[in-house]
Amino acid sequence: EHRFEYFDIDADGEGEFVYLDSDRLVCYDSDLSRLFSVKLDSDDTEGPFGLVFSSTDKKLGYVDRENGMVHLVDDRGREVSGFPLPGNSTFSVGRLSPGNSFNLITGGADGFIYNYEIMR
Repeated sequence: EHRFEYFDIDADGEGEFVYLDSDRLVCYDSDLSRLFSVKLDSDDTEGPFGLVFSSTDKKLGYVDRENGMVHLVDDRGREVSGFPLPGNSTFSVGRLSPGNSFNLITGGADGFIYNYEIMR
């Protein structure tokens, strides 16, 4: 039971094939060579979803529902510094105010909305 996202994670102008299958996140380049494969802490996950910070800065997100954490990984499959963060719903990233930071909005198990500031 896998989930799929077609997303240009490496910003080369061609989409990559990203699969979240049970407890593994795998990304293949447009020529079907594997870019990365990451073993996850849980098989109760949601995602993957592509997130755009700029034309050259793109990340992948997923939710670990079992542990109540949201994850953000770079184009090599490495966890972004400061992650994972508490949250248990799909999330969105955008700018809520001018500057170099982004906001990540997600839901928590306690029914509250979490707003994290991500510095670039």
